[in-house]
Amino acid sequence: MTATAIQQKLEKLKEQRKALDARIRKEAAKAGAEGRKRKNRQKYIVGGIVLAALHKNNALAGQLLALIKSKASNDDLEVLADALPQQEAAPELAQQSKWPDKEIRNVFGAQRANRGV
Repeated sequence: MTATAIQQKLEKLKEQRKALDARIRKEAAKAGAEGRKRKNRQKYIVGGIVLAALHKNNALAGQLLALIKSKASNDDLEVLADALPQQEAAPELAQQSKWPDKEIRNVFGAQRANRGV
């Protein structure tokens, strides 16, 4: 083989490698998107089940509202204000509450009112 033939063969292999790298990146992005899609679907399913249970079980609602209040950011609380039940928590949870009014009644809506929203 001549030097030019070897050089052409190397160039062709480099182009093939470039194309293969692009395909690998594309497939990796596709797999990542599918993984995110699956995780989001799982979250929607679990969230729907939990929200349905909240409307039926005051004790569970009180516990979950307290947990959400302690973990969620103010922006998240604002978004959740209309999604969660507007009910009082079980009395034992209200006593453990960190809030000044010692209630968990519509924590999110009350917080909105306090901020003047």
